[in-house]
Amino acid sequence: MMSHALPRPPRRPLAGLLALAALGAALTGLTQLAVDRPADAAPRQQARTYYLPNVQTRGYTTAELGAARLGAGQAPAGMVGFGYSAIDLVNRGGSALDVKAYLVDFDQKERALQQALGARGAASLPLKRQRQVGLGSYSVRVEANGEVGVLTRGEWPEGGSAFSYAAPERGTELILPLAARDVYSYSSNLHIRNANTASDVNQVELNFFDRAGGLEKSMTLRLDGEESAEYDMRFDAQFDDLPVNAGDGYLNAIHFSAQEPIAVVTYGDELGGIGTSALRARPAGLANRVQHLPLVRANYLGDSLIGIANRENSAVDLTIRYVGAADSPAGAGQTIEQSLRIEARSAAFIDLSTRKRGSVAAPGLPRGSGTNRGFYGSATISASGRVLAAAVEEIFDGQVAKASSGYNAFGPEDLSTAWAVSTSGRASDGRSQYLLVFNPGEAPAALDFALLDGAGRRSAAQAQTLPAGGLRLLSVAAGQQTEQALLESSSPVAVLDYETAFAAANSWGRWGPDSLIEWAVPVPGGGGETPPTGTPEPATDTPEPSDTPEPPSPTTEPGITPSATMPVDPATATPPPPEAPTIYLPMCRRGN
Repeated sequence: MMSHALPRPPRRPLAGLLALAALGAALTGLTQLAVDRPADAAPRQQARTYYLPNVQTRGYTTAELGAARLGAGQAPAGMVGFGYSAIDLVNRGGSALDVKAYLVDFDQKERALQQALGARGAASLPLKRQRQVGLGSYSVRVEANGEVGVLTRGEWPEGGSAFSYAAPERGTELILPLAARDVYSYSSNLHIRNANTASDVNQVELNFFDRAGGLEKSMTLRLDGEESAEYDMRFDAQFDDLPVNAGDGYLNAIHFSAQEPIAVVTYGDELGGIGTSALRARPAGLANRVQHLPLVRANYLGDSLIGIANRENSAVDLTIRYVGAADSPAGAGQTIEQSLRIEARSAAFIDLSTRKRGSVAAPGLPRGSGTNRGFYGSATISASGRVLAAAVEEIFDGQVAKASSGYNAFGPEDLSTAWAVSTSGRASDGRSQYLLVFNPGEAPAALDFALLDGAGRRSAAQAQTLPAGGLRLLSVAAGQQTEQALLESSSPVAVLDYETAFAAANSWGRWGPDSLIEWAVPVPGGGGETPPTGTPEPATDTPEPSDTPEPPSPTTEPGITPSATMPVDPATATPPPPEAPTIYLPMCRRGN
């Protein structure tokens, strides 16, 4: 076990003249305002402290590497060397506030950064510009005198990959729905942060359950007050005894049990090309009988790998309902269902690609004829017990990964009527930014979408109607002074931030800045909100007697036809024409 918070050597040695030709498209997350929660979901309280288990600092930018260091035609290799990060902050309230970010290194020494935020303001702290922060990677504690959305985004330019995640919820019982060891070229890198700095020692268990529900492996680590731990599942010997159960590697959920609250994030690294995804472990109390995946793909700008973890102490039966987007090249407007069972504390995986990494058969979504001619749409999971889900998306050129990203699924408690996303620092990044909005309700949702600058001035808003079960991409054409994109909806929706340097579905091209896609960053109810509970659940947790099945999600009703528009070219891509003629200027906020 290696426990540290940083400057450690790079994950893999720098391979001489590595090709980097992709600026990794650093993603951002969203911040949510109102949240409607089911009765059995653990309540969250307003938070003032947030944790980012890992950030990368003082890595090289593409310009700093220099053209001479770019190996001609050589593919990048994921998380190589040290990357560089930015911390994005969003003020979720109507009053100005101060935010302090404490970067903690291997010796648990702190380096403090401070940022003032205006009322409903946003800011980005690029760590490579902070001279008091040295080369390496750190964990971060963020403190504010008001409620903020906190996330980090960054890149490993030497390897061509990028990541983004919002401050994960913290708790004593957490579940990570998807982690991998050497599944073809995909492996997970775990970061576990002690979120109880007053505790001398916090003992944390990592438990893996096999497909039949039996305990397959258990590990224990000890964390001091400000300490974090990193486990590289590909290279750390502690994972050598994991069996092969997916492709040529290991794929499973991880259940974390701690004496005091922790925060956990994982990077999913594509060692054989470009691509790093980021997923959060979520408190078991947020598991739900309904999980929404707004965006899944099968041979359309990549493929999805879905992970579903059962938090119950008994088996659960699930139905997954896939609905094709209205403009999906294959399966437009079609509904396809699959049923499966997950044993107690176990997990199931559905691979929508042709790589056969799943633990259950894929549902046979239409893949079309030819590259990027397949299916994209939404998926809703309805289960007899409480589950948590996540999706990882990858795009391949032959057997080489060109991009990867991931997001945690939305439970009913993660939907909101008000969202915002930081746009600070995006104007010069060479990427197009969109909000993908999914309406899981049974009635149309009225949307109002606008941009806000640093002085609080709003752009003319777009008013649109999103059909029941529909998907829509809203283009964020942010200028230099734009700080955030704002969205309000008449009913709860799920929102993903979709950023890409990819011009169109047929423009993969060679390795280079235009070939890296970062798909979507999740925006569940996280963003650093107070966790459900600090009390560990019993090891033999069973559904409480008061638990009653929740009604099916509205998206499980038949006859829903989604509506969506995917980007064609950033220069010409525009959002769908308004279905309602009104113009509205909203003010809203929320994040991951």
